[in-house]
Amino acid sequence: MKHFIRTVSALLLVFAITVQGPVRAFAQAADAPDYISEVKIAMGDKAEKDLEGYTILKDENGKVVDLNQDAGGSWGSQGDKKVILGYKTTKDRDDAITDLAVMNMAGGYSVREYEALIEQRIDSQVIPFINKISGNHQRVP
Repeated sequence: MKHFIRTVSALLLVFAITVQGPVRAFAQAADAPDYISEVKIAMGDKAEKDLEGYTILKDENGKVVDLNQDAGGSWGSQGDKKVILGYKTTKDRDDAITDLAVMNMAGGYSVREYEALIEQRIDSQVIPFINKISGNHQRVP
């Protein structure tokens, strides 16, 4: 009889653990926070249309936020154009944006120039900082 009770108890525990795992995983996924996965900025009269499929940044009154509001300018300069931000979210932490850099694109853009800029910043700022805190006086690859 003891053997039977132990076997039944063990089977009930295995069943409870087996059922509890997926239920707990589902509950945690449902409670997961939203992470921002994409950001897009649009400018001009068609900005909201260009951000179709994105959540558009709005103020506490539900009005679309114009990032360029009161930026100045006249005669059709960029200060007069509406600039709005849209974003997408995800529950997947691996798809979340964890770093964001903004570049001034007024002078144009090329990948080579960007890569050269990053290399220059690494050589002039990052490596000296690492060397200073580590006591190393050589370039870290």
